[in-house]
Amino acid sequence: MKIWFITIRNEAALDEEGSPELSNITLPLSPSEGVDHIVKVVEGMPRWQVESRNRDAGSIHLTRRTRLWGFVDDIHLSLEPVENGSRLHGRSRGRIGLTDFGQNRRNLRELIRAIQ
Repeated sequence: MKIWFITIRNEAALDEEGSPELSNITLPLSPSEGVDHIVKVVEGMPRWQVESRNRDAGSIHLTRRTRLWGFVDDIHLSLEPVENGSRLHGRSRGRIGLTDFGQNRRNLRELIRAIQ
């Protein structure tokens, strides 16, 4: 007898197992420059909004609304100084529901493509 286990998730993070395209993201900018760059990029993206930023701490809080129902996902990013730039850490999490049907992972992929 086979038993199927379904993983119910309403979040995704950079550097998760099984997501090499979301791992080890490094920007050739200092953390404060990285914050400025990400904010500028996000301001031009539909359904994305910059909620807060802290250049000194290298952190950003973004939100993204889904197209159809307008559900809000929170994306929290932090930039860590590394040699030759900044390493990006982040998490996307839906505000409601038990599962996101992969939307949070798609949020992170869309953001990474846009900022690189």
